[in-house]
Amino acid sequence: GYSGSGVNGNNVFYVGTGTNSVAMSIAAANAAASNGATIDVLAGTYTLPSTLTIGKSLSLVGAGEGATTIDGSGVGLYANAMRVSADNGSLSGCTLESAANGANGISVLKSSGFDSNGHPLSGQGVKNFSIANVTINEHAAGFSGLTLTGVEGAAVNHVTVDNGGSG
Repeated sequence: GYSGSGVNGNNVFYVGTGTNSVAMSIAAANAAASNGATIDVLAGTYTLPSTLTIGKSLSLVGAGEGATTIDGSGVGLYANAMRVSADNGSLSGCTLESAANGANGISVLKSSGFDSNGHPLSGQGVKNFSIANVTINEHAAGFSGLTLTGVEGAAVNHVTVDNGGSG
């Protein structure tokens, strides 16, 4: 459910809704993309069966808040809906739904290595992450809609987090 090959300069992917309103996979476009890719996600609702892990420098661009919904409500127990672990990435123009029994909506963290104080190990932070025009509906009690851990050069613009689960 995407077009684009990621080779020979064709590194733009389009994810849309197919026949019978069945949403195509953002994860498939993410897997096929190479560094520097743009994944344009058309209006619609896209269900994540597991955490969407973005480990490449890419831009995930929706059609707008309320128009493009990335539904991470079924990602699993204590799982983030989305995890960004690469430098120079961006997310814009969408609504993200987290799982009620999950963890954070979006976690930006390069490494799982931490020092004794819980800080990322030196040199392990994501660099240059931007998020704009995004609504995050966090449904898990005690978790955050957006966590930026050790990020250097973050730009957060017009982001709304509804922590309905924190209650």
